[in-house]
Order: sequence, then C-alpha cells, then structure tokens
Amino acid sequence: MIAADGNPAIAALNVLLGAVGTPGGIVRKNGEVQSHAPTGSLPGSLRAVLIDSTVPWEFAAPTDAEVFRFAAWDGGGDSAGWLLPAPGFLEDLTDAPAPPTSARDSYAVALNLVAPPSVVQSATQFLRQIDPTLPAVEKIIHARCEQIFRARRGNVYGEHPTAIAKLDSAAHFEEQLRQGAVWVDDPPGPGKLRCDLKEWPMENRVSRPGSWATAWVPPVLPALATKLYQESNLRELPAGRQA
Repeated sequence: MIAADGNPAIAALNVLLGAVGTPGGIVRKNGEVQSHAPTGSLPGSLRAVLIDSTVPWEFAAPTDAEVFRFAAWDGGGDSAGWLLPAPGFLEDLTDAPAPPTSARDSYAVALNLVAPPSVVQSATQFLRQIDPTLPAVEKIIHARCEQIFRARRGNVYGEHPTAIAKLDSAAHFEEQLRQGAVWVDDPPGPGKLRCDLKEWPMENRVSRPGSWATAWVPPVLPALATKLYQESNLRELPAGRQA
C-alpha cells in the first residue's frame, strides 16, 4: 500500500500485511541511487543556489541565498532572484540518472534533436562559465558509461533486452543509449528489513483528498504559448468577464 505523503498508518499496514522486504512491497534501496538531502540538513550557509530540472520538486531554497532558476523548470519553491533562459524540450543533450525514489539504479541519454536559440544556456554551460575546469556533459556521459560497463551488471533495454556483459565495449553501450535504450541495474539483494509494529501510530494531522494539481504553479511559457493559453479555455475566466 502507498500513500501520497509519509503517512505512518499506511506504513503500519504494510508491516501487518507482510509487504516489507518482498517484491512489490517495501524494499531496500540500491546503494548506488543517490538521495537528495533537504536544505535544512546541508552544512553551513548557502550563498547561492542553482535550480534546474535535477532539483527535486519539493526542494525549498534558503531565504537568505541568491537563487538562480532556469526558466524551463518550475520546481524548487517560489523564490528566485534570477530567472535564466534555458533550453527547452529536446534542445539540450542530457543524461537521465535514476530517480531519487527508485530502488534500482538506471541510466539513459537524451539527445538534443533540435537546435536551441543562441540566447539560452543550460545549467552546465552556466557553471562552466564560472569555473572552466568543470567537465562538459559529453565527458560526464562517457565516464558514466565506462563505469557502468566495467561493473558488468544489469541489462540494456532497447529493441531487444541485452545483458550489458554481452556488449563488447563501453562505446557500444553508449551508442545503444544514444539510440534510445535504457540501462537498468540488477535488483538489489533481498536483505533483511526488520520491522516490529508494537504500537499503532497516532496521526495528528488530518489527510484530505485533493487533486495532484491543487498546488501546481503554471511553468514559464514562451510568448506564443502564453498568448494561446490566455485566449483559450484552459483557465477560468476572470471575475466579471463573459465568454
């Protein structure tokens, strides 16, 4: 059983139903999958925060930090001191590592299929202007493919599933990813997750059902899309205005 938030009662039900440490239930996360730490747990004060598509949606930047937000992403709170033009969908070469909540590691590559406008830049390009010693995206992808290939674990899911141990080189593996394949690691060992339910958890707050879009904030749109959005029936008419 799953819940929209960290509901302890739902966690207790999973313990009672024997869904802990079993396939389809609560399993141990793979050690390779990184977790994003909340802002409050970061050491020291932050002078600047850069928010792009790799930042978890619920991330909240410190109020005393200078916030640089790329316009193609609207997660990471509402505050932003600087709104930077960023490449849009399919305009930038990027990789796709495993989601933070995934129990298994995965990796994919998204190619840039169209040329971005000259006035935009990705977060990587922005940071490389500040520190030229930072690696380019191409170099990061090559290094990650080499690392995965040397481990000889998992399968590549393309036109036909193929064990990575059957590929002859890291370059061949990267070529598969650039053609749309996705690498998925082997499932972690079952391990042991000991959970003893000695007392039913008490929930003080009241959970109210709501739409997933209740707190959704419209993203930054191009000028043409903004005009179409305003003149369509995708939003409610302002008070006092007739259709």
